[in-house]
Amino acid sequence: MSTTGIGVGNFLSDVVKIRATQREKESRDFERQREIMDHIDIYYGDYRDYDRIQKLKINYDLLNGRLDVKLYEDPLCFNVPDGRTKVGELITFDYSNISHTPLISQYANAFLGEQTVKAFNPSVKDNTPERANFLKRKATKVNKQYILENVVGPLRDQIMNEIVRKAGQIDVFNYASTPEAQMELENQINVELSKELPKDIIDLINGDVQSVTAKQAQSMLDYLSEKFNIKFQQLKGFKNAIVTGEEYYYAGEYNGGLLFEAVNPLYFTWGGGDAENEWSQRADWNKRERWLSYQQLISRHAPYLTKQDMDLIDLDIEPVGGFYKGVPFWDKDAQHTKKFMYTFSKDEGFKEMFSDVNINTIEGRKKLFHMYDLAFGRYADKYGVNFSDYGIREAHIQWRDLRPMWVVSRIMPNGRMKDFWLPEHYEPTFEDHNVREVWINQGWEGWKLGTFNPIYAKIQEIPFQYKSLFNPHDVDLSYYGKKLNTHDNTTENVALIDLGKTANKNFDMVLADIRKSMATNTGKAFTLFLNMKPEGWSYQQWLDLLRNAGLLMLDPTKLMGGLDSQFLKSIDLDRLSEIPGKLQLLSFYREQVALSMYFNDAREGQISQYANATNVQQNVSAVHNKTAFFMEQHRMVVQEALTGLLNRARHYYRDHEEEAAIFLDDTSLADLKNTPLSWYEWLGVTIDNSEEQLQKLQMLKSNMLGFIQNTSSMEAVMELIFADTKTEVYDIIKRESKRQKEEMEQSRQFEMQMNQQQTQALMQDKAQEREFEWKKHISTLQSQEQRSLIERERLALANDIDRNQINDFLQKALLEIQAKMKMHEDNLELDKEKLEVTKKLEMEKIKAMNNKKKDTSA
Repeated sequence: MSTTGIGVGNFLSDVVKIRATQREKESRDFERQREIMDHIDIYYGDYRDYDRIQKLKINYDLLNGRLDVKLYEDPLCFNVPDGRTKVGELITFDYSNISHTPLISQYANAFLGEQTVKAFNPSVKDNTPERANFLKRKATKVNKQYILENVVGPLRDQIMNEIVRKAGQIDVFNYASTPEAQMELENQINVELSKELPKDIIDLINGDVQSVTAKQAQSMLDYLSEKFNIKFQQLKGFKNAIVTGEEYYYAGEYNGGLLFEAVNPLYFTWGGGDAENEWSQRADWNKRERWLSYQQLISRHAPYLTKQDMDLIDLDIEPVGGFYKGVPFWDKDAQHTKKFMYTFSKDEGFKEMFSDVNINTIEGRKKLFHMYDLAFGRYADKYGVNFSDYGIREAHIQWRDLRPMWVVSRIMPNGRMKDFWLPEHYEPTFEDHNVREVWINQGWEGWKLGTFNPIYAKIQEIPFQYKSLFNPHDVDLSYYGKKLNTHDNTTENVALIDLGKTANKNFDMVLADIRKSMATNTGKAFTLFLNMKPEGWSYQQWLDLLRNAGLLMLDPTKLMGGLDSQFLKSIDLDRLSEIPGKLQLLSFYREQVALSMYFNDAREGQISQYANATNVQQNVSAVHNKTAFFMEQHRMVVQEALTGLLNRARHYYRDHEEEAAIFLDDTSLADLKNTPLSWYEWLGVTIDNSEEQLQKLQMLKSNMLGFIQNTSSMEAVMELIFADTKTEVYDIIKRESKRQKEEMEQSRQFEMQMNQQQTQALMQDKAQEREFEWKKHISTLQSQEQRSLIERERLALANDIDRNQINDFLQKALLEIQAKMKMHEDNLELDKEKLEVTKKLEMEKIKAMNNKKKDTSA
């Protein structure tokens, strides 16, 4: 609920100093802030829109399929004048009782069921560039340096000392006394270090992580989703949206830690700010009331309560919802009324103290509330912790205040002017180029415990409210949500359940009328005068006798002229013929309930056997389109609330590193420590819980088969299956692509080595084969030579009878040859001699001829 007419700015000037310094706010035990809390908590917490509360309670009953039919007007009751009173006698019919048929419950729970079965997987969206820019490289460098100094360095020293110790040495230089030994030690350390370091650190050092901040935010969101069961909380918020038309969540600090939960709109109010604002976190103030047992209240606020506070708070017990209309206050049969009356009758001092209560005055009202407060508190040990209708009121109030700040302008080394926002106690220096005072928003909160003697606990600035050091204007309160159907506060809000009330009422009335028609089907009936009723009979007795016994008792003496039989005519009162038409009307109203709540038979699951799949799908899609804006508003409310939780968690876990170490890895912890203390949106990281984002993520994951077929590791495939963000998927793909390239390069080098080895082996085999063949050939020749020698020896022994080492056949042939040669030589000699003789004769002949010629010429 919002009360836009009541804003902090409207009353500050009348109640407290409108602009106050931090010192003025904290002075006299936060007196100014307590005044503001009291003004928001109007009339000691008694101001509540009980008509709205009662309407919402009826809506919650309708969600459960229950309704008090007394809320319906009974059309079958009427007054008959009796001449003695103005009202006369009230005639009722026992068959006019109306029962409620839970049509609204069916459709509302079906709508809630649709949301329940939907996947809820809020994810972090990294809006920074995929390519590393200057700021990204700078942040990565800082994180890498932190990891090297605080994680890798100590682990390296530990591994080195362990290696030296196992070798029986205590001095590393004695262990590695040569350059070769030191290089070998370095290799051993690197091998062990790669085994010990987590994968996230190796990825950071190798540059395989796109955004450590986005990864950190996703880890934090996953942890908080499990810790606070956020899926169930958003379902509670969705249920509240259906029933009340409002949806709220608390995302902030509570009881020393973080808290995220759905807020019941019944006792949550907010107001102030922009007249068109529909969001509670942007309002001027929020107030949430709860009623707790003494044990719960003390356990939640004990660090901020004194012993006196704990003793007094036990006396401030009241009915849940407040005294005025929180319970049926004057119901004499109610347990609390019996308890009060017992106290009032038995305790004379109590009776004396409150005998002059006048509820028509403000002071009398206060005294009345105090009277009940004492009555319940005095017997708190008997009723306070076991009687669930009572409790101690806890009002959590948040509001926007104003704070002064200095905007200091300085000239930077690059020559440009830069503004700095500095607190009110800043003292200007000569380096300041321009200094001016600006008043900005500052969120405050406090807990008001009890109603009549309230105790104020933990009044403080809202923790982690500023989103950035560079822009402190945009401050959100810790209650996130909105009214869904006011259209920028131009009309009264309405809930989905409200839309079906009229049609469901008409359905119940028609069904009751059908029952009445069946129960009162009297057939034929007589007409009669009312003054013919017997003396002393009531009209109720007279008509009951006619209806139940079929007897019509008349007193003819009451008519001056006696009884005229023509007036005793029968008429046909048969009503069964009306039922078929009413059944059609009943079906019409049932359909109207469904259509009013944006449902039809197809969406509910009641599909005709003659309907084809295409028509059914079209009908369902058309009806879903009617609730698309409602669903989008729910998504936005949850997204806003989760964003607030995640950003406050970033600040909280930065101060509670031991808790953050439970779910964050080393690189995320390093980023949490080293990045600027800003909300995630100032670091380019937001939350996206839209179905489109989930579909895109599923589309990326659907390529998992391709990864498997492309020899991706099963570890990477499992990481891809459980990845929550596009950034994680991108990092996995990038790392796997790099790994596959490395494996391909290694495979190529291995293949080359194998080919080289195979070539060398083949050449070696060929050489060995040639050597073998050569040796085999030599061996064959040697064997042949030996066989020849043996054969020769054998032949020699067989043909050399004279043992002169010459074969006898050869020797014979040789002798023959020698003899022939001798004969030939002799023939040659003879021929030679013949030739010489012939030659000599020829010479002499020639000489004789020459002499003869000479003589002739002479």
